[in-house]
Amino acid sequence: MEHIFLKSTDIHATKETLFQNLKDRLRMEAFLEAIYAGLFCDVLQKTSVNVEWLRENLPDKTVKYIEKAYAAGKNLDENLDDEVVLIKLAERLHNMRTLEFMEDSKRYIKAKETLEEILPIAQKTGMQKLVDELNDLALRHL
Repeated sequence: MEHIFLKSTDIHATKETLFQNLKDRLRMEAFLEAIYAGLFCDVLQKTSVNVEWLRENLPDKTVKYIEKAYAAGKNLDENLDDEVVLIKLAERLHNMRTLEFMEDSKRYIKAKETLEEILPIAQKTGMQKLVDELNDLALRHL
């Protein structure tokens, strides 16, 4: 491994470490854009806001994520971009946290859907806290 010396911080590091740090930073930026998109994920479905408004008011990547999440509809599968999966999971978590305000038949359907379809995908993210909460909320409403 080739070593380099960083003059600005006097740290001795490998290129591998530097590239990993950069990669982590870029991944975090993409994650933040996904979070931002999550805040707007259902505006196309539930409001009069259209894609043109989104394009005029939000960053391009955020709009792309919103459009992809909208196009996916209720389908959540492994072929979606990671950011879109996170958006859909966050949306489902919010829905599960507010299930008590739905009528019983819809509540049961959402809970069953979460256990059978959403949890297997959520488990693949490695976010155990999210998986546990989705599982607990679903079981509570069956």
